[in-house]
Amino acid sequence: MTPAIRLRHAYLDHPAPLPFAHRGGAADGLENTAAAFRHAVGLGYRYLETDVHTTSDGKLVAFHDPTLDRVTDSRGAIAELPWRAVRQARVGGREPLPLFEELLEEFPEARWNVDLKAESALEPLLDLLRRTHAWDRVCVGSFSEARVARAQRLAGGRMASSLGTRGVAGLRMRSYGRGALPLDRLLGTAVRRNAVCVQVPERYTGIPVVDALFLRAAHALGMQVHVWTVNDADRMKALLDLGVDGIMTDQIETLRTVLTERGAGSDAPDRPRRTGSGRRGGVQSTEAVAGVVDETAARRREQRGWYWYDWANSVYSTSVLTVFLGPYLTSVAKAAADPHGFVHPLGVPVRAGSFYAYTVSVSLLLSVLVMPLAGALADRTGRKKPLLGACAYTGAAATTGMFFLGGDRYLLGGALLVVANVGFVVSSMLYNSFLPQIATPAERDAVSSRGWAFGYASGALVLVADLVLYGAHDSFGVSEGTAVRICLASAGLWWGAFSLIPLRRLRDRRAAAAGSGAGPAGAETGGGPLGQGWHQLRETLRDMRRHPLTLSFLLAYLIYNDGVQTVITQASVYGSEELGLDQTTLIMAVLLVQVLAAAGALLMGRLARRHGARRTILGSLAAWTLTVTAGCFLPARAPVWFFALAAGIGLVLGGSQALSRSLFSHLVPRGKEAEYFSAYEMSDRGVSWLGPLVFGVAYQLSGSYRAAIVSLAAFFVIGFVLLARVPVGRAIAAAGNPVPDRI
Repeated sequence: MTPAIRLRHAYLDHPAPLPFAHRGGAADGLENTAAAFRHAVGLGYRYLETDVHTTSDGKLVAFHDPTLDRVTDSRGAIAELPWRAVRQARVGGREPLPLFEELLEEFPEARWNVDLKAESALEPLLDLLRRTHAWDRVCVGSFSEARVARAQRLAGGRMASSLGTRGVAGLRMRSYGRGALPLDRLLGTAVRRNAVCVQVPERYTGIPVVDALFLRAAHALGMQVHVWTVNDADRMKALLDLGVDGIMTDQIETLRTVLTERGAGSDAPDRPRRTGSGRRGGVQSTEAVAGVVDETAARRREQRGWYWYDWANSVYSTSVLTVFLGPYLTSVAKAAADPHGFVHPLGVPVRAGSFYAYTVSVSLLLSVLVMPLAGALADRTGRKKPLLGACAYTGAAATTGMFFLGGDRYLLGGALLVVANVGFVVSSMLYNSFLPQIATPAERDAVSSRGWAFGYASGALVLVADLVLYGAHDSFGVSEGTAVRICLASAGLWWGAFSLIPLRRLRDRRAAAAGSGAGPAGAETGGGPLGQGWHQLRETLRDMRRHPLTLSFLLAYLIYNDGVQTVITQASVYGSEELGLDQTTLIMAVLLVQVLAAAGALLMGRLARRHGARRTILGSLAAWTLTVTAGCFLPARAPVWFFALAAGIGLVLGGSQALSRSLFSHLVPRGKEAEYFSAYEMSDRGVSWLGPLVFGVAYQLSGSYRAAIVSLAAFFVIGFVLLARVPVGRAIAAAGNPVPDRI
């Protein structure tokens, strides 16, 4: 329990622990706006956190950054712009920046924690507090101890304040002396005694700040300890158990739930409060709070529907691409080949054994051309779900049509493969782009991991049924070829049937206003939706240059994911050609990978919650490196060791893919989800030839598939180095998104 602390200022006149809505609850992307603060107060929050800057004409603006660039549709330093220019900016493309005086007026019962971001804001803030008699409603803090100490002196003792960085360091030193030895004074970092609280992160550069000693030292001086910015429910509970006096969070619904479950005092935000009076005021009704709860339930419903698209389309990837189609289409092409072993699609001589590989390459090339257009159209029109449905059912229909692939109809097989694969790739891009819209930043690792787990479970389930049919086709009265065609067609039927669930549960969002995107309001081009789509694509490519850290992540992902995809596609070649394993062993290994990948995705999702997605991905890349290196030394004709290799691949496969998807979702600017995820998919598909090329060249030069398989370790090592160099927190902030506690 939080110990009782002598009341030092009316600002702290509510029972601890105090819940603070950090920037009004920044998780929805509308940080420091009146709309965000209304939402927080509607949830029952009394304590709100914001920052202040002054315009060139002296207006005090509630805003975090010194510039407008990161989260608004305008650019420029606030200190260099007049209020008439700043007031035109829109956070998230729709919400104006408020003056701090407007917030004090609209929320008369709220307590405000204000960070003085610049020296120029000090005197305008004190003048406002004098005019509005708001001394009891505001606590002033700053990283600069000198700035906040000066404000305290000018306020004449009426103002509540928190310690600055120097004071926090002094308190930390004092805590080690346990009161008997004033280390803060000995080291020249004496703690300012007129502060009423200390507001700190739980850790700073990996070093713990908040612990029992620190709390004891602060409480001994009569200061409360408020911890920022805590977005994980487990960390909230741990800090409350430790005895902190307040928590600042972007995830205001999560903190509300934690405090309500604990019955944490009368200030747990569990009931509606009055938000003000006058023309912008009013009362947040019980219905308003119920609406927020309904919105959370609707988001959960969408997430559950979203998982089912992984369940629907993963069967195509497993049964069609990985197991059955390659050998079967190759046999059909060989049946149609001339005496020299060549087929002639469009009059071009192609060796029959290469026809499948070339067709896959053509489908990937077309996918790379179609994805940016589909992404731009989805974001431009806001009609993402119809595009997802069109791509899914086009791909499912083409896959079902593979039942008619037989004899020497290799051209039909090639055409169906191209259509199905383009539908699969483009629909996957659209599906992935829903993730930032249906999951909060704190939820995305878990939601993405569950989606991958659904997909791998589905692939394993259908593959078992396929193996029963394929292995006992005589018992079912069908030929081996017919059994394969049934397996191919059933994958299409499965894909189409289960796509109904996400298409019923997912919902489209309104497209961003024309003037809030990358270009001016009147910048549409002619030519209807296609012309507008290509115009938006050009704007997207220009916009991506403004986010070099996002591009750095894409480069790292491009490298290590190419290694992942090459291992998936070439492991069977390695098993059959180098290790001398039969087809049944290889298919069983694929099944083992599917089962363990589902479990691995969930396991790595849990690890990401504890250690962060970036660290977990880096760990998985180290595991990939060890796995493929160990694969080089497997003995021939030893299925048990190959199954061990498959187990290692499965455990890291699902998690590395799921967490890469969720991590990238943090790096996407709001309103550009489909366009940026098209770039994400392009980085996957667009250079998918590089890994097989390295594998092939290594084999050609060495004559050994062992050298070829170990050469793939380079992709994981290079990807590890590149990802380790990406400052992910800065990249997320640069994209205008809230930075989770662990990333």
